[in-house]
Amino acid sequence: MGNAHPNIVPYQVFDAADRPLVVAVANDGIWRRFCAALGRADIAADERFRTNGDRVRNREALVALLASILAAGPRDAWLTALREAEVPCGPINSVSEVFEDPQVEALGLVETIPHATAHELRLVRSPVEMTATPAATRRPPPLLGEHTAEVLAEIGLGEEEVRRIVKR
Repeated sequence: MGNAHPNIVPYQVFDAADRPLVVAVANDGIWRRFCAALGRADIAADERFRTNGDRVRNREALVALLASILAAGPRDAWLTALREAEVPCGPINSVSEVFEDPQVEALGLVETIPHATAHELRLVRSPVEMTATPAATRRPPPLLGEHTAEVLAEIGLGEEEVRRIVKR
């Protein structure tokens, strides 16, 4: 089913005119607000889509209809309308958009560390914060094979066997 939920409709990714977004219409109240935000309250009243059970049974027709509506407008306009209607939704961001997101920046989720060949790398730091055992980036991602001998020795292979394997 891709990004769709098997028992809740619509609860999935849709393509807007420019970029994708996700909507999570988890109950019938949200469904009515969703339709109103789309400017299509008539869809909420349609017998085929009135309850979640109806929407699940008529998923194919409903998703096709919603896809055509959402494809007609830009993502950010839909997100604004849906958020104002208190419909759970969000953007599907590119990697660069994630790193530029004000919330990501405010939470300090990106760190820059030195790297042997890239000079500096921007990485996502652990979002888990623990007082007694804080997460820390101890070293950058390894180069190909950089720690092979060390790992093999740690799991108990003898020095001669490690040399034989690393030589390959």
